[in-house]
Amino acid sequence: MKAASYDQLQMKDSAILIYEDAIRQIKAYKYNKVAAGFSLAVARLLTEKGIVDKAAKYYNEYEHHSGFFDSTGNIERRREIFYYLKGLYCLKTNQPDSVEYYFRKELRTGKDFNNQSAGAYGLSLLYQRYNNPDSTAKYAIYYSEMNDSVYAQRATQEVEQAKTMYDYTRQQELAQRKEVEANKERTQKERIIYISLALLCLMGVILTKWNQKKKEYQTLRATHQQAEVELQSLRHLQTINSLVVATHGLVKKTWAVPANEIAKAEAIRKEYYESKEK
Repeated sequence: MKAASYDQLQMKDSAILIYEDAIRQIKAYKYNKVAAGFSLAVARLLTEKGIVDKAAKYYNEYEHHSGFFDSTGNIERRREIFYYLKGLYCLKTNQPDSVEYYFRKELRTGKDFNNQSAGAYGLSLLYQRYNNPDSTAKYAIYYSEMNDSVYAQRATQEVEQAKTMYDYTRQQELAQRKEVEANKERTQKERIIYISLALLCLMGVILTKWNQKKKEYQTLRATHQQAEVELQSLRHLQTINSLVVATHGLVKKTWAVPANEIAKAEAIRKEYYESKEK
């Protein structure tokens, strides 16, 4: 958020203006709880600048309209840092009893290192202001220890985050590699399928051509056989109608050859022998 960026840059006035404008716009859409949730950030910035009267209004808005508190005034878990901020406000407005109450509540309810560090630091500020060196040293040391633990925890978290990021990146690389291998395998399978289909089509064409040629061959063979039969019939007929030359004349198959054909054959025979004698 832009306001948080200005806050980190110590440009508190700009951050306050942006927060207040955001709260107005959110309220215009009737999201009053959401708007109240932003009130704590504005209250903290106003407290740091010493504008405590205006800060009180935002603290009141946060406590009564954000929905984060139960009926006894206890804030929900993981939001205990509110007690530390309210303690700082009470320290600014010289309310020592309230300061101690809120800082000790921060220590009592906030169990993580951040809340423990904040509560100890707040109490060290309180006892320093009221000249109680023993208590100041006690909570300053505790604050220092918790602060070291916070840094150690953050370092551990950063290592864990780096490891998580590495694992995530590694998993992404493995997933991408598997995807590439799967795509390659799928491409090879598709090529095999296409080649197989092409071969099947080629075999189909070859078989079709072969069947056509076979039919043509069978047709030609049948025609040839028919021609052979007819030729043999003609030869047989020719044999029957031929002249049988013997020593004393001609034996005629009158039962199969017409008389005129026999007479013609005799004439041919006679002409043949006469031509031979000449």
